[in-house]
Amino acid sequence: MQERVKIVFGAPEDFGFSDAIKNELTIQGYHVIDLSRINNNFKYPNISTRINNLFHKTFLNDKKYKSKVRSKVITANLIEELEKHQNINYALFIRPDLFPLDFFKSVKSKFSKIVGYHWDGMNRYPDVMDYIPYFNDFFVFDPLDLKSNINIVGCTNFYLSRIVSRLNSVGNTGAFSINSYQKDKIKPLTEIKRTLESISIPLNFIIYSKNKREIKEANELGFETSSFMTTYQENLNHVLSSSLLIDVQIQSQSGLSFRIFESIGYDKKLITTNKDVANYEFYDPNNILIWNNQSAQECLAFYRSPYRPLPKEVKEKYALDNWIKFVLKLGNFYPITLPKTV
Repeated sequence: MQERVKIVFGAPEDFGFSDAIKNELTIQGYHVIDLSRINNNFKYPNISTRINNLFHKTFLNDKKYKSKVRSKVITANLIEELEKHQNINYALFIRPDLFPLDFFKSVKSKFSKIVGYHWDGMNRYPDVMDYIPYFNDFFVFDPLDLKSNINIVGCTNFYLSRIVSRLNSVGNTGAFSINSYQKDKIKPLTEIKRTLESISIPLNFIIYSKNKREIKEANELGFETSSFMTTYQENLNHVLSSSLLIDVQIQSQSGLSFRIFESIGYDKKLITTNKDVANYEFYDPNNILIWNNQSAQECLAFYRSPYRPLPKEVKEKYALDNWIKFVLKLGNFYPITLPKTV
């Protein structure tokens, strides 16, 4: 029996995303060593360190002392966990800048291949640039970032195919949108919402925030709100039970969100504000409406027209099954690229 490929893995835990990816990779047959929770589980090693932090912050105005302590403690904890495992060849870190830089300085030599993937705009988190030298390959999802460093490679996001088959969905109607509260998203979300309401399309529009003012504003605009994070698997249940997905991009980036790849993977129609989607091979105006304040009748015609299935190889290309093989260069895979920017 062939030994399973071991992958050290780390990613943001927000919305249960790291758990969902780990579960998907495990179903695919990989042995996943997940460091995500360890990275987010910081405790002061002793009371004296806590007191020292208070002293540095209060009397020395040293507000970076805690981050230095955290980096040292978390790095030690991560290395301790790694030492429990033998014969690890591959490592994948999504948003590696959320991990201590010292950790990567210490462990790069432990792997035959260590890969980083930044699924956010580098202009939003520029510190990630310091991490690039410690990876064999470093991928970004935003074509605009390809101009920032010659040592990075373009690669899209992906969708999960294996865990979806184990989820239960009810119905297949209406439009679904879920977003953390972000000021630049509220206006286009409201415009889309009001247009779809005018043609009686069932809506499930959710805004997440823990800020009372933001919750109040969203409620006044007619959005359903939540102060509790929905897990990614719960999010997928919403996606699967909808026929139309809504994607509103952050204005500072042009990379394609996970919502777009969910529409590909699960055969869902999509309304998106991201005009750059037209530069990708899977763009089909019959399936994807690029929002430009279309009339209610134009939206209704789009909604009612049947979904046009994508070629099998296109769907396979953007599934995590292929994505992980591409970034780690494992076996046969479809190469994934980003469109060139002007």
